[in-house]
Amino acid sequence: MSVLRDIFRTAASNPVEARFNVITKYHTVVYFVVFISKIPAMWHILNLMILNPPMTYSCGSAVRLSNTEMCPCDNPSWDRSVFSETVQTKFGLICDKKKEISLSETCAFGGMLVGALLFGILSDRFGRLMMYSISFFLTGIFGVAVSQSPNMKAFFTLRFFEGVGAGGTIVTSFVLLMEYTGTKYRETITALYHIPINLSHLILAGVSYGLRNAFHFQLAISVPMFLFGLSVFFLNESPLWLLTRKYKERTVKAIQSIAKL
Repeated sequence: MSVLRDIFRTAASNPVEARFNVITKYHTVVYFVVFISKIPAMWHILNLMILNPPMTYSCGSAVRLSNTEMCPCDNPSWDRSVFSETVQTKFGLICDKKKEISLSETCAFGGMLVGALLFGILSDRFGRLMMYSISFFLTGIFGVAVSQSPNMKAFFTLRFFEGVGAGGTIVTSFVLLMEYTGTKYRETITALYHIPINLSHLILAGVSYGLRNAFHFQLAISVPMFLFGLSVFFLNESPLWLLTRKYKERTVKAIQSIAKL
């Protein structure tokens, strides 16, 4: 405890960060959890290319290619040799309705914008780790709901809230990492932070190859989000945030927990 008291007496401008200019075993655990969590989180940003890949169909005796506009067609017969079900086949998005696919992506990215702003504000008020976990739960819940969408209106709405959660995961995970990292290592950790993002792009192709039904794929990428939502139960809140909010006793407990490991 005497050492901990010295922390608050010295390095007055930022006593916690002054002690975080090293990489401890606990830091390694935090980095690993956050880095791995970025893989399923990024899947929800890129998932539309799998939910709605190019599809071909026939209408009577005329074979329609995906880049051909021969409309109308009331009862298209889809070529399901590659993908058994997509957004386009489930909701019949052909001819004039194809623009709804782009609109759904606009809803998702609009949600990401809202999520980044909202969770940035909420993490300042309620804590980095708490909002990090909630953003993953939110993405998982609405990701599962997207896989059960009964119509396009529901799909638009659920994609928006899925985007809100995904935007929150990006902001909260980065801030949590930076507050756990001293200035000496921040450039290195920032660079490493982007590696799992690139890995997620590679792994996404493998997941989609194994799951040719777009809605089964959506369900599969949503379930892992709940696992990372549980981070609030086994990681410590950012000591720097605790200190800036004047939760000194909680700051001491967090640093003691880190020191034990």
